[in-house]
Amino acid sequence: MTEERPTAEKHELLCGIKDQITAFDNKANILITVLGIIFALSFSAINLLVENDYGWWVYLFFGLYMLCLILSISLSLCVMTPRCRKKSKNGIVSKSCTYYGDLKDMSEEEFNNSCAKDTHFEQIKTTSRIAWRKHRFVRATIFSLIPLGIFFVTLVILLLI
Repeated sequence: MTEERPTAEKHELLCGIKDQITAFDNKANILITVLGIIFALSFSAINLLVENDYGWWVYLFFGLYMLCLILSISLSLCVMTPRCRKKSKNGIVSKSCTYYGDLKDMSEEEFNNSCAKDTHFEQIKTTSRIAWRKHRFVRATIFSLIPLGIFFVTLVILLLI
């Protein structure tokens, strides 16, 4: 198998995956903003709960609501957490001309040697793993919003009664 330079198709694939990662980050930013607003509004509900004499079950319900809200915020933050490169089993990490963390310390000779290899497959695979991880966290956040929404609507109804 001969070594060849990355083709435009591989570059387009890598750019597409990176665009998807950006989309996941944007979705997580929106979710964090919405959850932050809901979290702030929830503290108004605490005052109403304290002023009115509700049973212990309402406080338990509110506690579960806050736990679900904190879980949703945590899952959204996991999307935004940057990943660092892991070392291989033998402790050596091969440098890539497509990874900014490697580029900052590369000499010109290392850069040329790295670019001579077909590093796009490695970068596409790594970037795909990152996109998949972010995708899972966005989905988990969205699914955690279902009970949060139910808790929120029920809490509003309880406070209006």
